[in-house]
Amino acid sequence: MNDENSFTPLEILEIFEGTWMEDAIIQKFLERGMKQGLEQGMKQGLEQELQALRATLLSFVETCFPDQLALAEQQASFTTTPLQVQELLHKLFAARTSNEVREILLSIPHA
Repeated sequence: MNDENSFTPLEILEIFEGTWMEDAIIQKFLERGMKQGLEQGMKQGLEQELQALRATLLSFVETCFPDQLALAEQQASFTTTPLQVQELLHKLFAARTSNEVREILLSIPHA
């Protein structure tokens, strides 16, 4: 036992080794581990998507409105979800002037 009130997963398995509960415990550990792995994977995937969309936003601004790149870099760091960046990109794609781009970028809420 690792402290007074808890057992490690290995200790639990050793306690129930050879009993009818061993398989049920193993199954529960596997389910819990898979759930945690999926949650972590989804979180990492969303973060990667967010970074890719931010890069797209910056590339677009650099190509079409280079005078607004510094502001875009600053404001992109305030985006928190891929959907938020997608919505910004749609607005930026419709912008015709540098002032419109500036207004769109300044509309990003700060955390």
